[in-house]
Amino acid sequence: AIAVLDGGTFEVKWGVQGLTSRQHDPDFLSNGKIMLFDNSYRSAISRVVTYSLDRIGPVWQYTAPDFYSRTRGSQQPLPNGNVLITESNAGTLLEVDREGRVVWKYQSPHQADKIFGGGKFIGVVLWGHRYPKEYFTERFRVDVENGG
Repeated sequence: AIAVLDGGTFEVKWGVQGLTSRQHDPDFLSNGKIMLFDNSYRSAISRVVTYSLDRIGPVWQYTAPDFYSRTRGSQQPLPNGNVLITESNAGTLLEVDREGRVVWKYQSPHQADKIFGGGKFIGVVLWGHRYPKEYFTERFRVDVENGG
C-alpha cells in the first residue's frame, strides 16, 4: 500500500493498495505528485512510477524488460524533467527522459565470475544523486584536494 497521512492527526488523506510491491524511496514532487521505486512491478521487473493524488493508477512510469533491482534502488527527479535512476543490484545508474528513452547509462565495471552456478557478481551501487555544478565550489575542491 501507499498512503499519505496527515502529520498531526495521522488520518489517511490518500492511499492505494495492490499497485506496487516492495516499493520505497517516495518523493513528493513540486507538482504534488509522488514518485517512488517499485522493486517488483512484475516478476523480476522493477519500475519507477509517479502517482497523482487525484486519481488511482500511475501517471508516468519507467520500466524495461532488463530493469530489475531485487532490493534497494532509488530515483531522483531532475530539473530538466528527466529522472536519475539507481538500479542498485545491477550496479547501474541511468538517466531517462519522460518518454522512457535512456539518455545515458553507467554500469559498475566491478564484476567477478561466480564459481558455482554461472553468471556474475556485480558491484552494488547503493544510491546515485546528481548535484548542480554550483555545489562544487572552490571550497569543496580545496577540501577534496586536502583529503577532507
